[in-house]
Amino acid sequence: MSNYSKDIHIPVLLNEVLENSNLAPGKVVVDGTIGAGGHSFNFLKKILPGGFLLGFDKDIEAVKLAVEKLSSTFDRNSFTIFNDKFENFVKYLNFLPYGKFDLFFLDLGLSTMQIKESNRGFSFMKDEKLDMRMDLKEKMTASDWLNSASEEEMEEVFRKYGEEPKSRKLAKMISLRRREKPFESTMDLAQLVKKIYPYGRRHPATRIFQAIRIVINDEIEHLEATLREATNHINSLGRIIVISFHSGEDRVVKWTFKNLEKEGRGRVITKKPIIASESETKENPSARSAKMRVWEAI
Repeated sequence: MSNYSKDIHIPVLLNEVLENSNLAPGKVVVDGTIGAGGHSFNFLKKILPGGFLLGFDKDIEAVKLAVEKLSSTFDRNSFTIFNDKFENFVKYLNFLPYGKFDLFFLDLGLSTMQIKESNRGFSFMKDEKLDMRMDLKEKMTASDWLNSASEEEMEEVFRKYGEEPKSRKLAKMISLRRREKPFESTMDLAQLVKKIYPYGRRHPATRIFQAIRIVINDEIEHLEATLREATNHINSLGRIIVISFHSGEDRVVKWTFKNLEKEGRGRVITKKPIIASESETKENPSARSAKMRVWEAI
């Protein structure tokens, strides 16, 4: 049984995902970031009877929760879920009919349950250990990285993944502070970041926590290669749908899809990213930064 609460996570852009998925009974889906199973629950409703879903998540608690959620409604023979990274999906294609699929789906966002219930320091709203690992089998934690990375590396990560305009100053401040005392907690880091932005509506640590989480979990590094590999195993007229919450991720998806189109391997369905409606962002504020892009195989 999962330590996460049921029904705490609301799947983002659900209607838009379903409208663009081209799913029907008998189709096969790969959900590379299954999370609480919100999107996959609805995929299974579309592809059954006769369909199959293969899911992955780096977070073992998310896997447990998804299995619980899907098993409560669907036959266990209609899906299987693994505690693994989406970039390793090829190793599991023998579970699929003919090793092919009709939809490859990635929701790259951090789930509400991970922020509120993981106790891994994904948010500075609570004082927790600076861990930030989605996969607890990985050794490097956020505090390990923060206390050992060079100033140059920190500056690059904050600038590249957090789009932090004061990345150099912040890296210097962290380097000086950790000589006196290593960083261990979320509040410890958040309070230091706040010193360079004493005023403002948005907490400046938002960008920094995002950047550290991305580097700790290799969230962008394998994205292009995974999308390209997916095109080698997708059925004709199958689709790849990616929801991203970071401009760096969205750029990778945008240019990968464009290049695949130039190579004649498929077509871009979304010339501009699909974003959440005003009503959805009111109900679920975390959907504000979501961008969804769709590609279709020839």
